[in-house]
Amino acid sequence: LGTVDPIKEISDIIGDTFLHVDAAFGGMVLPFLEEMGMWKGEWDFRVDGVNSLSVDLHKMGMATVPSGILLLKEKGYVERGWLGVTVQKITPEIAKAFGLEEAAGALVADITKGSPAEKGGLKRGDIILEYAGKKVKDMYELSRLVASTQVGSTVPVKIYRDGQIMELLITIEKLGEKTFTPEAFIEKLFGMRVKTLHPAIAEQYGIKDGGAIMVTGVDELSTASRENIRKGDIILEVNRKRVSSVEEMATLLKDIRKGETVIMLLKRNSGYIFVSLKVE
Repeated sequence: LGTVDPIKEISDIIGDTFLHVDAAFGGMVLPFLEEMGMWKGEWDFRVDGVNSLSVDLHKMGMATVPSGILLLKEKGYVERGWLGVTVQKITPEIAKAFGLEEAAGALVADITKGSPAEKGGLKRGDIILEYAGKKVKDMYELSRLVASTQVGSTVPVKIYRDGQIMELLITIEKLGEKTFTPEAFIEKLFGMRVKTLHPAIAEQYGIKDGGAIMVTGVDELSTASRENIRKGDIILEVNRKRVSSVEEMATLLKDIRKGETVIMLLKRNSGYIFVSLKVE
């Protein structure tokens, strides 16, 4: 989730529940509402002449103009909240393994160092059940809720940990281009996108000694592509050391220099292969 491009003008907000938008920018504002989970379905708007349109928020199930839209009018951009976690879907099998009654919530697979999540006490393996008083149906719901949270606000987060339900208070920070994540660091190094596999997920791939790292995408013409790393490969070792999360991998490679070579052990289907990647 990034930042909406600056908007020159949002003409008027009529009352508390009627949003009036310049038509040139309506195509950006309306999808923003949908992305934030504030509206699903067909848009309900009317065209007020050639240059503007109005959106009836009551018909969209909203009582007031969303704070994100107010920021869009005031600042010309939208600040989106950042929690700093990598989450995974709760499958029925995972729910059963953790002792949950239903397959709902978001499983924390990894936590970014120095992030709001770490500062607030979240741990790998926690299952987020509620966020700011709202039930988290799945990992996508959590992303929408966090992104639409006002930056700097402290929200209650209800979690399931070791058979007990707990509540943490976490202060949400701003998501920005300079926000460091281990995933972004690895992609910059090798041109491949990765995610952490929680041990319960990794076990489904035949890995029984902890978590692992899955390759979710490879950029064309990148170092990873040239060495034939593929989407779906699972990284188990980096420079002969076992890694169980993207954060561990990033920490291991934090001092790597241009021109140095990294050896990785991958699990591909039912076999294992070593690959060497040169940092460019």
